[in-house]
Amino acid sequence: MSAARAILAEIQAHVAARNDERTLADYLERASVEWVDDAAHVYYFGEAGGAYELLEVLTQEEVAKRLASLTLDGPDQGANGTQSWNLETLLAGTAYPQLRCLHVRQVRPGDHNQPVLGDFGDEGTVARLVEKTPQLESLRLPSAPSPAFFDVGAPALRFLNVNAGYDTQNFILNLGRSTRLPALRYLEFGEYNETYMDEYRQCCTPFEHYRELFESPVSASLRGFVWRHPICTAEQIEDLQEMRPQLRIKVVRWSHDWL
Repeated sequence: MSAARAILAEIQAHVAARNDERTLADYLERASVEWVDDAAHVYYFGEAGGAYELLEVLTQEEVAKRLASLTLDGPDQGANGTQSWNLETLLAGTAYPQLRCLHVRQVRPGDHNQPVLGDFGDEGTVARLVEKTPQLESLRLPSAPSPAFFDVGAPALRFLNVNAGYDTQNFILNLGRSTRLPALRYLEFGEYNETYMDEYRQCCTPFEHYRELFESPVSASLRGFVWRHPICTAEQIEDLQEMRPQLRIKVVRWSHDWL
């Protein structure tokens, strides 16, 4: 057994040992590893804070250089309605030369807790992490990255799936002005959707930002756009579609209210 396989097998056992006979099936914490040749595909399911030890292991050089995909998932748990995923631990790794897929759990219909990066935004963590992943092709985030992400860019990124979370960070505007994502072909974006807040629409992306995106070279290269919770009118959406008639747009909406 290689050193990397031994290290990951050990953390798998450690994570599994945190469960006991009272743990319900839907809450069983686990770290799964699938090996394809000499590349590791890692999936974690559990409380967001419980991922720390696994992430720390992934920074070890023997593991980091073989990490091909990482998915962080978990049950609908959090504090004060928020589930905070912190990727900062991964910054301790020198590089992740094989990492092609990084997915962090997003909010699902009916959830009680909003997944986000960090406590109050990613504060540049995503940008610094992307610098270490030159082969990254697919990125899914529960909340918008800081503007620094667009300064760094991701030359191999083809799939980008982002939710606004608690702050859009002007994601759509920054994306439309970006010149550092040449391979991007598929975009998913979840608009700010805290509909229980008074005047929540003021926190949503202005239509003008979408128009600028659709006028940009970034949009010209897109083949598909999944758009969650737009507050734009049907006429505005139709206007955007007319600007890019070859772009397939799928609009998805859901909402819930506390009574």
